[in-house]
Amino acid sequence: MNSDFAVIDSNLERASEGLRLLDEIAHFITAQEGVFTELKTIRHDLQDIGAWFGPARLVGARGDTGKPGAEVMGAEAVRTTTWSLIRASVGRVAESLRILEEFSKIYASPATEFVKHSRYAVYVLEKELLQATPHYYLRRYFERGVIYPLSESVEEILWLVEHGAQMVQLRDKTSSRAEVFAKAKFLSAAIVEKNKAGGDQILFIINDYPEIAAELPVAGVHIGQEDGTVAPARRLVGSNKIIGRSNHSIEQIREAVADGADYVSIGPVYATPTKPDRPAVGLELVRQVADEISVPWLAIGGIDEAAIHDVRAAGAKNMAVVRSARNFFQN
Repeated sequence: MNSDFAVIDSNLERASEGLRLLDEIAHFITAQEGVFTELKTIRHDLQDIGAWFGPARLVGARGDTGKPGAEVMGAEAVRTTTWSLIRASVGRVAESLRILEEFSKIYASPATEFVKHSRYAVYVLEKELLQATPHYYLRRYFERGVIYPLSESVEEILWLVEHGAQMVQLRDKTSSRAEVFAKAKFLSAAIVEKNKAGGDQILFIINDYPEIAAELPVAGVHIGQEDGTVAPARRLVGSNKIIGRSNHSIEQIREAVADGADYVSIGPVYATPTKPDRPAVGLELVRQVADEISVPWLAIGGIDEAAIHDVRAAGAKNMAVVRSARNFFQN
């Protein structure tokens, strides 16, 4: 049998499987019914593409080579977020469609433009899918540099959002769980309403309570070293919410990254009354993190207007602030 058809058949199935994952994400996770419909249409159109290649395009053409993509399962196992699943699946679909486009020039020329159009359509839909994930904005903000204020006050968080904060955290270490839930519910409703205006989305993070983050329409949760590992939090909040992790050493950061944290913090950089029993880690550790860590990360602890320049010079583009938060958003 012509071995070309093993390649054609394998990539038709590979593209179909990738599209199926994407339309499941659009339907069940990001709730984008328009995107879901378009992806489903492209997936069904693959059947017509297969027909254009003729009867030689059979599953049996692959022989004993196994299911397509089996060789990358190990790499796929490390994907922990909807964002990463979308990126990987679109890459897989686009590669398969590109291969089909080339073979169609040989065996099914009427299909060539159709396959090419489908590939470009998938790229357009990828952007729409990614923009429905909080991780899209997390990476966007951290790449350009962000001041990330933390507060226990509903009033202050609302003020910060109105004055330009793109990422805020409810960090309440003294209230009861019920009180934190009430605050988070009120804030999440207000921020959801503000985000309806479109454009860059405000990311609202809850400190310490993954079960509250799972229940409310928030961007994610931040957990400390005393709050367990990332995996239990991920099981609670799912793949389409952010999990941040506090760290006080490079070893803890490495572990958090390996566990699938979406962003990590290092601190306290300077002594601070918000962590009275925690010694400062200093700027040298910030430099080490800047040299080694590629996932989104930030510095925290005692950072005010006077210290921010030294922290930036050490390599931190992103900083969390508590007591001095309003000072960074006055203008």
